[in-house]
Amino acid sequence: MRVPCVSAWLRLGLGWSRASAWVLSLSFASGCTAITGGDLRPGIGARCASDSDCHAASCFDGLCSRRCSIDIDCPKPAICVSSEGSRSGQCQLPLSVMAFYIGVGTAQEGWSLTHHEGLLSAQRQLGYLRGAPTSSPADVRFGYKDLVFPDAIPSEVAQAVDGGAQVIIANSFSHRDAILSVAAQYEDRGVRFLTCAGFEVQPPNVGSYFGYMEQAWYIAGRTAALKASATSPRLGIIGSFITPEVVRHINAFARGAQSVKPGSLVEVRWLGFWFDYSPQPIFAYQAAFMPSPQSLYAEELLTAQLVDAGAEVVAHQADNQRPVQKIHEWLGKGWITGVYALGNDNRYACYQQGPGGARGAAYRGCLGSVYWNWGPLYGRLFDAMHRGTWQAQNVVEPIASNAAISVTGFELTPELGDPAALAVAVQSVVAAGPSAIFAGPLRTTGQRADLSAGQAIRYDPDDPNNGQEWRTMCWFIQGVVQKSNPNDPRSPDEPARVPDGTGSLPAGRVLMSPPGLPVGEGLSCKQNV
Repeated sequence: MRVPCVSAWLRLGLGWSRASAWVLSLSFASGCTAITGGDLRPGIGARCASDSDCHAASCFDGLCSRRCSIDIDCPKPAICVSSEGSRSGQCQLPLSVMAFYIGVGTAQEGWSLTHHEGLLSAQRQLGYLRGAPTSSPADVRFGYKDLVFPDAIPSEVAQAVDGGAQVIIANSFSHRDAILSVAAQYEDRGVRFLTCAGFEVQPPNVGSYFGYMEQAWYIAGRTAALKASATSPRLGIIGSFITPEVVRHINAFARGAQSVKPGSLVEVRWLGFWFDYSPQPIFAYQAAFMPSPQSLYAEELLTAQLVDAGAEVVAHQADNQRPVQKIHEWLGKGWITGVYALGNDNRYACYQQGPGGARGAAYRGCLGSVYWNWGPLYGRLFDAMHRGTWQAQNVVEPIASNAAISVTGFELTPELGDPAALAVAVQSVVAAGPSAIFAGPLRTTGQRADLSAGQAIRYDPDDPNNGQEWRTMCWFIQGVVQKSNPNDPRSPDEPARVPDGTGSLPAGRVLMSPPGLPVGEGLSCKQNV
């Protein structure tokens, strides 16, 4: 048929909750005609199998596109995306992403940094991420905001969506319930949400993503026990927020240590949140190895108490590297000897940061770090969204032998360990699979019955919302201990118990509550599921 036109083009409707809603826009002007078939074919961004599926475009990697040099070469709202090293690009629809960090994404330390690095990696892979606020650096093409606590989520989400955000990343378990409470009101606007470590989905627009970090913690436990001098070593670990996730990781650390030295003990001390959010150190403490009292952050106090109690290796689960940095400092001053640290979250947590964020020398005594590598997973999730194939589901990925694609891992400081032995350990954990970490026989400290041979605690990805014990683990294995008097590092050990709301906590057992809660609240593992 023949119709008058200035242009005929297609654009993608962003109502993702609707089934691939394509909106046809035609502009007309007198004196101009175009010959079309009975139906216009989909345009830029549509899924395709061949060029014949696309209108005024070609089929490129399964999506309708066309070559370009700059954005103006593409029909709006498409943009010109160039692959690295290429002079020409492809017209693609942008994907506007906004990330909310529980910590500081650009601080050279822990959890939130790994998400920021993962998003930067995805940006390099994909090119079409957009949504940065004007205050962001020019090379960051997604939006992000630091120190977003749960009570701020409703207003922050509203502001982000009004600004054009199509995807919201909430990088903490602490964000999950707040996201679930607001997500439905944005379904008709096509906004999709991803919560990290939440393990709750709300179709069609809320998914969850995570990895089997207990596999990396198991490897860390093996590494720590082998480095310790004693045949029955004493290790220490700082638990952060009291959740089943954190408990799983502590148990995995102990299981790994006991796999090479069965008499290993792991003393646990609790922070109460992901990090000490006080603006300055408020704890005064003089450890036996200190010449005078020191003002310390909570993570530093717990590190000192674990060293005081005889820990040869101190691991932690905080969203920073304060324990690593303090052990580095105390070793440098000659206050302690023969004590090692393990970093957390960041692959290069054992390394000091030089000018411009460059990796510098290793911290003294930092043996290695469990870490997250979110870039590959973010890339896969965003690609599915871009192609219209994403579904709201739980994604939990196991460790992989190839560190470049593995979401979790353990990075050894080569000067302090054996890289070849580590590679063998990683391969054995990969081959055994995630369910092997908590396979019986397994003895506990009493908050759960022992596991017999043939029993195992495992995650069922086909039934993720049915309250599996993997998701609700609020008990310790035998060999995890606590001090009978938490304020006296020399007091006798006793089997550790996970704070679960069934009894009162003595002063000093947990140092702080989550922000916004009165002291002593928010500290039950069974509630923080």
